[in-house]
Amino acid sequence: MLAEWLRIEPHVLRYGDERERALLYATPNEWGIVPVCGDEAEVLKIYRSLPSEQRKVLHHVIATFGKAHASNDNEEMP
Repeated sequence: MLAEWLRIEPHVLRYGDERERALLYATPNEWGIVPVCGDEAEVLKIYRSLPSEQRKVLHHVIATFGKAHASNDNEEMP
């Protein structure tokens, strides 16, 4: 009766939504969480303390380095 009122399947009331359960029991890797330490942690701490405009500049610089590195990798392959 309640499931009809809520317009959901009865098993969702009994056992919950499978998607929500999948998130509850997902590992950090499945969420895309990557642990950081050392230099990476220090860089992130500094980055997070920057004002928004400086973060944007730094993002652009890092993206440019990443693109240059990727294009160099592609050139070196036979």
